Amino acid sequence: MAYDQTRHEGGRFEPIITSRLVTRLMLGVAAFAALSAAAAVGGRWVGERIAMAGHSTSTELFRSTIGEDVFDLPANVIRFENQRHAGPKASLDLYFRWPDMQGYSAETRDDFNAVDGTSAVIFVSLTPQIMSKDMSGRYAPIYSHLVEGAAEPGPSGLSVHRLTHVTGYAGELLYVESEATAAPYVVRCLDDTDASSFGLTTTACQRDILVGSDTSVLYRFPAALLPEWHSVEEAVRQYLDVALQD
Repeated sequence: MAYDQTRHEGGRFEPIITSRLVTRLMLGVAAFAALSAAAAVGGRWVGERIAMAGHSTSTELFRSTIGEDVFDLPANVIRFENQRHAGPKASLDLYFRWPDMQGYSAETRDDFNAVDGTSAVIFVSLTPQIMSKDMSGRYAPIYSHLVEGAAEPGPSGLSVHRLTHVTGYAGELLYVESEATAAPYVVRCLDDTDASSFGLTTTACQRDILVGSDTSVLYRFPAALLPEWHSVEEAVRQYLDVALQD
C-alpha cells in the first residue's frame, strides 16, 4: 500500500500514515458508528417513553390485593407505572375509556391524553374500606342534612341539590335519584361556575361504592355523562366484579 511519505534525518523516508494509525482510525470510526446507532436507538426509546407519558399498551395481567380482595387487572387500565406489579397495595388507580371500558392503547391515546378536552375517561381508585356505608348509604344520615334550597330537576331521573357553604362541599352540586329508595344513587359534581374558575373544560363528578368484601371504589367521570349515570355505574361494577377473584 502506498502512503504519503516524509523525509526524516538521514535521508530515510517513512510513511506519514502507518498501518497502526489506520487501524486506530478504523476502530475509532467503528466506535463512533456504534455510539451513533446506540444514540439513535436510545433517542427512539426516550421519544417513545415521552409519548407514552407513563401509559402502557400492555395487556399483561397483574394480580393486586386491596385489603382482603384480589383483582386481576391488565397493565393498560392501571393508571400509574409504579402500580403495575403484582402484590398487596394500599391503593390502586385505574382508568377506562367510555363507553367500551377499555384501557390505554396507541389508537386511543388522544382520549386518555384529553387533547381536545372532550374525551370521556372514567378514573377509578380502589382502597381498603374505611367507612361502613358507601355514598348511597350515607345520603339519609349525612348528605340529606347538608343541602340547601329546593331540589331542581336533573337529567335521567336525578334531582339536583346545592350543598351548603358551611360544609366542605361548597361549590358542589348533589345529584340524587328522584325515586325514593333506601339507598338512592348519589353523586357529587363540581358546579359549572366553579369548574370554569379552576380552568376545567368539563365539570367532574365523583361517587364511591363498595365492592367485594372490603374494597371502596371511588370513580370520577365528566358531568356530560350524567344522563348515562345508570350505565356508567353498571359498567364500573361489572368490570370490577369480573376482575375480582374468589
